[in-house]
Amino acid sequence: MKTLICAVTALAVSTARSATIFVDDDNCPGSGNGSEAEPYCSIQTAIDNAVDMDEVVVALGTYLEAINFLGKAIALRIVWTSSCISRFSQGTVDLSL
Repeated sequence: MKTLICAVTALAVSTARSATIFVDDDNCPGSGNGSEAEPYCSIQTAIDNAVDMDEVVVALGTYLEAINFLGKAIALRIVWTSSCISRFSQGTVDLSL
């Protein structure tokens, strides 16, 4: 029985999917839910709601905030090119870490 439980646990971990969480300062002030249609307005809010293996996609803009990854294994990606989704294609990013 212990072998079966271990096999099921390993399968659950290996098939887990990561989420993509969006951030856009153009959505401030706003509650947002982290989706592409309703992004969060702060990077830290996205990190707070992320879990290991998630990706946080930050739209170009100005984010004057201190961020803390809270020990999470997540990817933070800033969209820099105009070939990306239009709402994530203009502005500048100012990150002071």
